Amino acid sequence: MFGFMPLLIAIIFDEMDRLYSLYFMVVLTLLMVVTVIVYMQSSNHKKRVSALLVGIFLTITIAVSGPAWFWFNQMKATPWPVLIAGIVVYLIMFSPALIGIFHKPVQTANPI
Repeated sequence: MFGFMPLLIAIIFDEMDRLYSLYFMVVLTLLMVVTVIVYMQSSNHKKRVSALLVGIFLTITIAVSGPAWFWFNQMKATPWPVLIAGIVVYLIMFSPALIGIFHKPVQTANPI
């Protein structure tokens, strides 16, 4: 799911000033790369889940606040729809990790 983040960010920053979105794109790219490196270097499952939790949260927070700030300054638009959309995207992106947290392996009896 985290692989869709660059496409999602490109969609979020569509129809904005290129120079304005360039700063956010650089910061978001670095943040996603750091998240992937921490995820790949983690040795156990809980560290990987927490790396995704923090990385996705920071990425979506920055990706949602940038356009909200831009459109609020341009048209005095309310930020609530953007914040709600960010929460929904966060829950969708983090849903595979939730399966790993709540899934308990079933122990079967030894057939021998």
